[in-house]
Amino acid sequence: MRRFLLPAVVTAAILGPVVGLGDVLNIDNGVVGAGHLDVNVDEFGSYGNFSAAHVDNFQPTGAASGQPTFTAGFRLFSGQDRVILSDIPLWNAPPWGGATWTRAPIFFGQNNASTVTSVFRVNNAAGASMLGFNLTQVASAGGPGVGILDQTYEIFNISGSPLAFQMNRVLDADLMWDGDFANDQVAASNGLDWVIQHDSPTQAMAMTAGPGAPNTFYWGGKNTVVPGGGPPAYGFGTDIIVWNNFGLPTSWENHIAHVGYNTPGSSGPVPVQDGHIGLDWRLSLAAGQMTTLTVRTVYGDSVPEPATLLALGTGLIVLIRRRRR
Repeated sequence: MRRFLLPAVVTAAILGPVVGLGDVLNIDNGVVGAGHLDVNVDEFGSYGNFSAAHVDNFQPTGAASGQPTFTAGFRLFSGQDRVILSDIPLWNAPPWGGATWTRAPIFFGQNNASTVTSVFRVNNAAGASMLGFNLTQVASAGGPGVGILDQTYEIFNISGSPLAFQMNRVLDADLMWDGDFANDQVAASNGLDWVIQHDSPTQAMAMTAGPGAPNTFYWGGKNTVVPGGGPPAYGFGTDIIVWNNFGLPTSWENHIAHVGYNTPGSSGPVPVQDGHIGLDWRLSLAAGQMTTLTVRTVYGDSVPEPATLLALGTGLIVLIRRRRR
């Protein structure tokens, strides 16, 4: 049975130098030129140029290296309790107030140039441990012009009681290779397996929850758009709508702006509206139970999915595979 927390002796033997908690570590896929990816991740799996220390760098085919992600990270909700799994300073200041649970980092170390490992807990307001996490983050090459970031969370219920919670992953990309982040498109693939954000035909990025991920929802939002199921309207992505709702709004579940529910297609670049996409897991663990959640983010001019996706065009693309409702 997999246990939370690596024993200290094993940890020291496996991992390289331990850095100060609250810092970032760089992982690099080792590619020079097109397809190069390196990401400054924190111990919770968050990154993005909302913080100068947390940037990701990707070089698409036929273009210069750029920083495509504004914010990427998890928000965790359980009833009326919440916490942001991120060290990004501005994401832990007003208006993101009212966190009732706290992050408790334990270990953060570099395995090698492409891999980092961390261990952390989430505690309730009284300081009691609720969930434990073992996180492994790996950057790799995915073929010509493609970089991949895999983030695998082993999640343990260490509260002593059954626990239901949501893991809400936002990817707020600002794709600037064509000079304008506001014309980014959001989309769902023909098989409704992936949620996508894309720009020009020469750049791409993709995020997946892995094959057959259960109890998972996607969304692709464009600022000011109200889904057909009703308010709230989508915001800019890095805002407080989901945070203040204590979870993903019901009307956002499996919805793509300007497309609809459970329907493949792309929002299009017009009207000009800031875009963002995300994934949402609904999880329930018995006391002592664990589960594994993997987020794969693919940067590049192709994605690891059927050719039907190509009809949507490429660009910076984010994807999710999930079980249909």
